[in-house]
Amino acid sequence: MNITDNELNEKLTALAFDVTDNFCYGCYKAVEGDRCPDCHSDDFMRHLDGVGVEYGTEWVIQHLIREHCQAVDAEEQFEKELFEE
Repeated sequence: MNITDNELNEKLTALAFDVTDNFCYGCYKAVEGDRCPDCHSDDFMRHLDGVGVEYGTEWVIQHLIREHCQAVDAEEQFEKELFEE
C-alpha cells in the first residue's frame, strides 16, 4: 500500500476528530453537535479526555503518535536488513 503524505494527514486528522469531543471554551464544557446549546457558539476547541483541550488537531495527532507508535532506529534496521541477506 502506497500512501501519500496528504492521504496520511487526512486520515490522522479524521482520527483526531473521531477521538476528541467538541469543546466550548466560553462555557468550558464538551458539547455535542454543531453549536453549543448554551451560548450557541460554533467555535470549538478539541477535547481529548485525560489529556487536555486546545484548538486544532495537530496536538492530538502528536499525542496519538507518542502513545501508540514506537520510534524506529533507522541505522539498526538498515544493519539488520543488510546482514539478514
